[in-house]
Amino acid sequence: MPRPVTPTSSSVSAHDLIARERTIFQRELLKRAIQVRFRLVILCLALGALDLAFDVLDGPWQVLVVDSVLMLLINELVGSWNRRGVADERHLWGMQLLDSIMFGILVVSFGGDGHLVIPFLIYAVAGYAMGHPSAARVQLVLGCTIYPVAHYIGMRVMGPHEQAVAHILVETFCLGAISWLSMQNPIRYMHRVRRARRALADLAEGDFSVRLPTRALDDVGFLGVSFNVTAEKLGTAVRSLEDEVEERARAEESMRAARHDATQMAERMAAVADAAAGVLAAGSARALRDVLRQSCERVLDMQEFALALLDARTGTLHLLGDSPDDDQTVALPLKGDLRRVIDERGTLISVDECGGVSGAREKTVATEPRAGSMMRTPVIVGEEVAAVLAICSREAEAYGPADVAVLEALAALASTALSNILLVDELRSSREALSHQAHHDGLTGLANRRHFRARVVQALASGPSERVAVLALDLDGFKGVNDSLGHAAGDKVLQQVADRLLSATRGSDLVARLGGDEFAVLLEHVPDEAHAVVVADRILRAVSQPFSVGDRMVGVGTSIGIAVGDPADADGDGTAAAAAVAGDRHRDPVEVLLHEADVALYRAKTAGKSCWVIFESSMHEEERARRLLEDDLREAVRTGALQLLFQPIHELATGDLRGVEATMRWEHPQRGTVSPAVWLPAAEESGIIVELGQALLQRACSAVARWPVPAGHGARSRGALVLSTKVSLRQLQTPTFYADVRSTLAASGLSASSLILEVAEAALMQASAAARDQMQRLHHLGVRLAIDDFGMGASSLGYLQGTAVDMLKIDRIFVGGVARGGSQTALARTIVALGKALSLETVAEGVDSEAQRVSLQALGCELGQGTLFSRPVPEEAIARLLASQDAEVGAL
Repeated sequence: MPRPVTPTSSSVSAHDLIARERTIFQRELLKRAIQVRFRLVILCLALGALDLAFDVLDGPWQVLVVDSVLMLLINELVGSWNRRGVADERHLWGMQLLDSIMFGILVVSFGGDGHLVIPFLIYAVAGYAMGHPSAARVQLVLGCTIYPVAHYIGMRVMGPHEQAVAHILVETFCLGAISWLSMQNPIRYMHRVRRARRALADLAEGDFSVRLPTRALDDVGFLGVSFNVTAEKLGTAVRSLEDEVEERARAEESMRAARHDATQMAERMAAVADAAAGVLAAGSARALRDVLRQSCERVLDMQEFALALLDARTGTLHLLGDSPDDDQTVALPLKGDLRRVIDERGTLISVDECGGVSGAREKTVATEPRAGSMMRTPVIVGEEVAAVLAICSREAEAYGPADVAVLEALAALASTALSNILLVDELRSSREALSHQAHHDGLTGLANRRHFRARVVQALASGPSERVAVLALDLDGFKGVNDSLGHAAGDKVLQQVADRLLSATRGSDLVARLGGDEFAVLLEHVPDEAHAVVVADRILRAVSQPFSVGDRMVGVGTSIGIAVGDPADADGDGTAAAAAVAGDRHRDPVEVLLHEADVALYRAKTAGKSCWVIFESSMHEEERARRLLEDDLREAVRTGALQLLFQPIHELATGDLRGVEATMRWEHPQRGTVSPAVWLPAAEESGIIVELGQALLQRACSAVARWPVPAGHGARSRGALVLSTKVSLRQLQTPTFYADVRSTLAASGLSASSLILEVAEAALMQASAAARDQMQRLHHLGVRLAIDDFGMGASSLGYLQGTAVDMLKIDRIFVGGVARGGSQTALARTIVALGKALSLETVAEGVDSEAQRVSLQALGCELGQGTLFSRPVPEEAIARLLASQDAEVGAL
């Protein structure tokens, strides 16, 4: 039996395979038909031999033999064609037709025994049914058609027509029925086999859902069960294999994609690494922007780029301009996606939007979104977002995770670079700030003493043909503003003074604040002193205008000392030129010039203030004398060389001793007796007055505490004898003054009510709030306060309001002419009346005659002191006076 055709690599198509199978199948049918015919030939030959031996048949055996031989020849002929492959289905149908004719001849030849041929016909039908159901049906039809005709012909010579016809019809029916029944099972079997074959073909084609019926309990049924199980397993296996293959294909595709992405990412990261050096080397934000732009263009799809710096104080982003020469930025508010990027601190991809922080454009940002993709990522420095890095592509959905990783890598580099840039900027700013602080005043922004001196050195070294002038300024009355309104108000005045000095000078002139209320101006290229005088006049006019401090207007003045220097006195680098200044001391020309300006300033101060003075060489001796006086005075205070004196204070009506005023007398070994009018101003200017006043208070309190208790007529208890001593404004403004007075009283044992502190009227007018507070505290302690030299400086009596004053001391200028009447008498009367109206005691100073005493008493003045009663005397004289009850003050 030929093998079925299997697909090979040489097969052309399924149609060709089916055609080949059909050809092979037809050859197999012919082969089976020939085999059936050989069996029939053998049966016919056996039947012919039997008839020949026993003569049992009606027909001649020769016909049977001849028929068999013809069939044998036909079989051999068709078999030969079949073996050569030239036979086809037409030969099968031809053989069937010849078989039917020969069967008919046999039936005719057998005559009445024609029914003996029926088994041969049934066998032929059954034989064809096993391989070719159509051939079996054709054979059945031909047999049932030819048999009755042939049998009828053969029996015409055998018997009556009616009997023969009925007999033949019955035989024909039986022939057809038996043949039909005999072919059913083979045909059904063939159908099942063919169905199984088709199922196998479908299975071979990959249809694993095909199934065979399994109802019949035979070989084909069991084959169907096995087929179904096999198909199920094959389907499961194939599906599993297909899933595995598909999964492997997907895995391979993923691996290829991952390998491709990894390769691209490696190339991108390599480019990022190559750009790292340039990014980290960027020295400014704009240089960093340019390097980042170039790096993004190499590794990312982008048409627009932006780097925006975040200002956390204002909550805005500053977009750097495109042009390298463009120093301006565009402020962008934090909202929308920009706010999300900063708040979430993550990369954000926006689709169908190309606005906001987009690529660098001309100082503006597009307000209308453009179709495309934008990717933004924060640049984090330390713990805070410092900038936003953004790129934009005109293609929608242009960015993916790989692009995010690349941009974040660049942002990480930018973070380090920006951190370095900010650190460098901070260091540069700190260095500049330190340099500015080292050379400028923090309050006014003017040059400080160090910067001013360096510029003077530079100006003096510039050339021998150019002269320079230094103007030393000191504000008049500023201390009163500072003390009365507070340091904040004083600072505002200083700032306004600085502005006015700048407006009153040229841009090339240098204005400096040397400290406190001291200023200086350097004028270069000065042709003569007149030019410096013009500038000084402008400054005087500018500063004389009132200053606005809050809702108040305050006025100060300024004194100016002018010194003109000649660069010829300096060498190239501004070192000392052995210029003799102030005796045997040698200074460099810079110190000479600055010192001369200070000397001229001091002269302007003593000349009445709010004026200018040009330095003259004769002022050196005056300055030297003043400094020597200060040095001697300081030494006298330190060693206690100042003599303590007391001038008694008496009641004008009774002459009783009410108290003493403590004063100091300076007897110098070389100078002799130095007048207070000489050394008191020096003490005030140098600040020695504070130490001097404290020493006077301590010595006076100790002396009064040691004196004996007075007795007799006009005697007072020790508590009633009061000590009066002068207090300067500097002392009042000393923060520890109240504590110093209290500790002095406690140390001496003197009661607070026995002490009167005299404050000059001019000092009281300038007293600060802190000084007034100390006066108030002393008043509450029991210490009484007196206004000294009353009437000499007040333009308004408003300062008395809220001031803890107990006594008014009438200046000797009003007392000298009180006995003669006139304006002085009227002024004295007014002062006494004012004291009475305010419940204040009045003390007249400089009572030198009885007429003055009588006149003052008549005016209502209560107390007086002067040469009429006693000059200032040492404490021993007062002690002796108190010890002698009958002593008269006039005898002193």
